[in-house]
Amino acid sequence: EDSQFLLILSFTMSCNHAARRSEEASYPELNRSAGSKWIKNLTHDRLSQFTGGHYADINLSSVLFTHRIDDEAHVKLQVWSAPGLTKPLFEEAMKQKFRPAKKGESFGPSWTNHWWKVSLKIPSDWSEYERVQFEFDPSCEAMIFASDGTPLQGITGGYGGDRRVDFIIPPEARKAGKYDFVVESSCNGMFGINGIDAPDMNRYFSLASADLVVPNQEAWRLLWD
Repeated sequence: EDSQFLLILSFTMSCNHAARRSEEASYPELNRSAGSKWIKNLTHDRLSQFTGGHYADINLSSVLFTHRIDDEAHVKLQVWSAPGLTKPLFEEAMKQKFRPAKKGESFGPSWTNHWWKVSLKIPSDWSEYERVQFEFDPSCEAMIFASDGTPLQGITGGYGGDRRVDFIIPPEARKAGKYDFVVESSCNGMFGINGIDAPDMNRYFSLASADLVVPNQEAWRLLWD
């Protein structure tokens, strides 16, 4: 009986091995026929459950920032609005009288030009973090300048796909604990006002964010992936 069992087992294993070899030999390397279509929006909808939306307070969005402060002790804002639809140069704007400003104010109408002096005080215990940023969202277009007038970075406010509101604080400024710079904002979007529609000449834009933040880089890398 034992020898009969071993014979059957050996025969079964031999058949299985032959079947696997046959499958491997016949498995197509290329598929030349139509396959199933990847429906991209289904993937996007699934991924969106992990960012923002109904579960924003517990999903990945809830851990994107380690610190965020906007009080006047750390973020001091001053603004000067150019008259009419004029577009003054940096040197001319710096000669004007600036007034105190704060997050939440609205600026307009369409196509007007506004200049900001920004003074940051960076907490000393933030030196341990990989990155510190200034998040400036005027809901419109802007340009960041160094104090000497050197253009540093463009800003696109709002929440469209072209959003870019993060300005990385240089390492030397973090070490010094303070940083001063200038922002010029223009009350229009990347493609004008209202895209291809007739422009709204009386549109106003809100300063939605002027925050000193520490991003959680590990969480952001996962979000980008």
